[in-house]
Amino acid sequence: TLGGAELLMLRTADLLRAHGHEVEIFTADSVPGIRRTAWSYINNSHARSAFAKMLRNFTPNIVHLHNFYHLLSPGILAELTLFRPTLPARIAQEGGGVVMTAHDYHLICPSPGCTIFPHGRIMPADSARLAKWSYLIFNRWDQHSIARSKLRILQHIINYRIRNLRASIDRILAPSRFLRDRFLAHNLPAHWLPNPPPQSASSFQSADRPPHLQCIFVGRIAPEKGLVEFIRALPIDPPIHLDIVGDGPDIHRVQAAAHASPHREHIRFLGSLTHAEALEHIASAHVLVLPSLWFENDPLSLTEALSLSTSLLVSDLGGMREIVNDSAVGFTFTPGNSASLAAALRQVHAAFRAGTLNAFDASKHLSSRSESSYIQNLLDHYAATLASSNPHPSSARA
Repeated sequence: TLGGAELLMLRTADLLRAHGHEVEIFTADSVPGIRRTAWSYINNSHARSAFAKMLRNFTPNIVHLHNFYHLLSPGILAELTLFRPTLPARIAQEGGGVVMTAHDYHLICPSPGCTIFPHGRIMPADSARLAKWSYLIFNRWDQHSIARSKLRILQHIINYRIRNLRASIDRILAPSRFLRDRFLAHNLPAHWLPNPPPQSASSFQSADRPPHLQCIFVGRIAPEKGLVEFIRALPIDPPIHLDIVGDGPDIHRVQAAAHASPHREHIRFLGSLTHAEALEHIASAHVLVLPSLWFENDPLSLTEALSLSTSLLVSDLGGMREIVNDSAVGFTFTPGNSASLAAALRQVHAAFRAGTLNAFDASKHLSSRSESSYIQNLLDHYAATLASSNPHPSSARA
């Protein structure tokens, strides 16, 4: 199943081709016999070799990176550094550069979610302390095991602290201002470019909603999504109906929390659904819930909900808070805080009883994230990157 990063990459490629640009896509599927070992996670030589071959054959003006660190490894950034001095005459004259859409915090933090895991808990990391070696080395950065945490630390130290491979990236595009500001605080060349809303959401209309207040969660059921903490923090009154769409490693803990909840008769698990089916359920709910414990960047589900006139109830963190503030739609609460959640739910119920909960206009917010706005801003970033390497850039290959 393709995630948000992969879907955005493919959609961006289609938009660039529609605007007359030549695009070649390089993924793990482009690497024959690719496999993941402890060392390949740090520096995958097979991926580097295949990437170097593609660069020589295609000779792009712009290399646009998305997520690369799981299988391809940060080692591919070294190939970009090696490729620049060998630029053919055409590219040397036209200019070239490297742009990256950052989907998470990988470039500044061993954990892509910018989270630490002390004593089995999940907590947002202190981004102001990420530059300190002691904070980096003595924290646990992976929820699965200490060994995997140490591997994340090694990947980060070797590639970014010792080899300084981040220097091969000319411009970082962050889908939220929150993420952009975290990068700027670490002296990385970051700019804000919000993701466009998914095309599929525009084909759905808001459905008839039930007479009771209906909430819905849609996504991967993992510990960092905070569903267990959300269900445990629910007040007895007012009542809540909650549908949970998705599956994942935390499903059994979430089911146990639901079974112990006074709202257990009104919590339904709908399992994994197709994207179209999930959108139908979002359209028929009053509120989309996202109680994440980490600094979500720019969750596409929130934009989908707004396009379907479904309100939002989200953690007061990162890109989630930013979308609520920008759209002036929805409610926020402190994750794991029963009093904060109860206060937010009272506001939700008050708007529901008044008939105003779903009577909002998010068109201005959505139009600022339109497909046409996205591609034009992206091309402007490409042009600025080319201009920094050549005063007279021409059309680009990406």
